[in-house]
Amino acid sequence: MNLKRNAILLTCGAILFTTSGTLLSPMSTQASTMKINQNKIVEIKDPVLKEAIKKQLNLTPDEEITYDNIQKLTDLNVSESAIKTLEGLENAHSLKTLYLYHVQQFDGNLAPIAGLTELTELNVGKANITDLSPLKNLSKNMVGMSFEDNPHLTDNNNILGAFTHLKTLSINNTAISNLDFLKNMYDLDILFLNNLPLDATSQLTYISQNKALTKLSMNNLALSSLEFIRPLQDLQELSVKDNHIVDFRPLTATKVDSHNDDLFSAENQSISLPEGTVELGTHVSLYLPKNDAPVLKWNALGDFVNNQLTWHETGVNTLDFSSNDNLISGTIQQVIK
Repeated sequence: MNLKRNAILLTCGAILFTTSGTLLSPMSTQASTMKINQNKIVEIKDPVLKEAIKKQLNLTPDEEITYDNIQKLTDLNVSESAIKTLEGLENAHSLKTLYLYHVQQFDGNLAPIAGLTELTELNVGKANITDLSPLKNLSKNMVGMSFEDNPHLTDNNNILGAFTHLKTLSINNTAISNLDFLKNMYDLDILFLNNLPLDATSQLTYISQNKALTKLSMNNLALSSLEFIRPLQDLQELSVKDNHIVDFRPLTATKVDSHNDDLFSAENQSISLPEGTVELGTHVSLYLPKNDAPVLKWNALGDFVNNQLTWHETGVNTLDFSSNDNLISGTIQQVIK
């Protein structure tokens, strides 16, 4: 027989023959290969990551991270550390939670976790993240994600749109400029959308459909109305600071306690009215929750009666308003001729 290789395996029923005549069982061959793979050392490039994994697995300094023992890694927290890369973590197929918050030296590359489909919670806030595409296949089990304080992060490819089972999401202080990804989300419980480069007014219906929301934060989003929260009857916490809101009556449809500073804040509203004429009133729908009377402070002579704002002086006039506890506050400005 002409041998073209050093060893030939011939299959005959359940037995394998080698050229030396040794008999090998397929099952014993597979078991041997599996054992070798399980004992294979997993290379973790970053020393901070390596130490964190060892600590979580209760390994001694002399013990190696192997393919076998890294499968026992289900939770990992390397927040506020000097970690630079996640290389090697792709072998942790049982990982469910990863906290990577405030890691200023991190390279921002999430590719190593692209195949970790068991992940349920991911926090990569303040981690130099700019690209969400490595996460596109992780939606199956994911229920909580935070990307806050990544100022160059965008989602132009709508990666977030695949995560339809999310309960918690935070994208505060990112460059995400569209809320279309919320279109297919109905189960959100906690949502943070502060300080985004967008006008959220046209996309508020996507938030209204999440009737299970209990905590919502939408500071500095150019909001001019709170009507979208009326369907959110289980809402308990709300922050809408730095917007353009004057009518706070929709709060009464929710469980938000507008007098509890741990649960509610609506300071620094800014409202610019169209140019007006002295002694000619302008309608302003200024309403506090439960029809509480606002505290008013004038910079020019004027009246506010029956929601009609009338100025008795020309100029750039302002009217400051607030609730008694200052959890609601704002300034109405109008040029009067």
